[in-house]
Amino acid sequence: MGRRNQKEVGELVQLISRIPWWVSLLCSVIAYLVLHSFATSPIPPVTQPGKVGPAITGSIWRGLAMAGQYLVPLLFVAGALLSVLRRREGNALVQHVAKSPDASGLNTMTWLQFERMVGETLRRMGYQVVENGGGGADGGIDLHATKGGQRFVVQCKQWRTYRVGVNVVREHFGVITAEGVAGGFIMTSGKFTQEAIDFAAGKPITLVDGEQLSRAVIAVSKSAQPQPNRSFEAAPRAQAKVPSPDCPVCKGEMVMRQAKQGSKIGESFWGCRQFPKCRGTRPA
Repeated sequence: MGRRNQKEVGELVQLISRIPWWVSLLCSVIAYLVLHSFATSPIPPVTQPGKVGPAITGSIWRGLAMAGQYLVPLLFVAGALLSVLRRREGNALVQHVAKSPDASGLNTMTWLQFERMVGETLRRMGYQVVENGGGGADGGIDLHATKGGQRFVVQCKQWRTYRVGVNVVREHFGVITAEGVAGGFIMTSGKFTQEAIDFAAGKPITLVDGEQLSRAVIAVSKSAQPQPNRSFEAAPRAQAKVPSPDCPVCKGEMVMRQAKQGSKIGESFWGCRQFPKCRGTRPA
């Protein structure tokens, strides 16, 4: 088998592994029964010269079904096995984070492990989770989660040192709108900027930082069974919204910003919402 064919088979197995393992096994049985029935069906005799072409075509399809009755179920079985291995890895990652102090367990993972740990955590909260594949363009969606008939999109950001800014939250809100889902989650091992928190307020976006995620993982690690009544909203970290002062220049509304250059880089300050028309600032 050439490299291109091996790659295509690998991608197909990866695609199959996104569905529940028991569904893959059921599909393997159905595929075998259908293809085996067609492969072993008798070839009708050719009684007229004009029927030779269809008979040859039928023989070709039977030959393909003869090989497919073993290959197609094997692909589904491989996908089921990969799905089971991913769930096992997710379980191990949940236990690893639950036993780690603070959020340190989150920072020792690769980005792919972080996604799988988040997926397993959501499953234990009662969500049905489908991974988006990873390793390529995901359209801002790492996981699809369903609960109570409502669909959610999940984006994972394993940022150990950087804060997740408002641009990420704004883009995710656009994805939620485009997908027409009930809401979305942004999970990070780090923190969110105050501007990101302010933007998410009142919108169907749940921001989960490293500290909050660690608490949720510890809570669900005690049982591998789904816990439908548990959710991130049940124990949110208090995010007190600081009243916005008036701009000292134009007397307009101000928003919280972060310095991106200079000696005070990374520090928060109040900046006029009309920037760059107005450059009024106040210390945070």
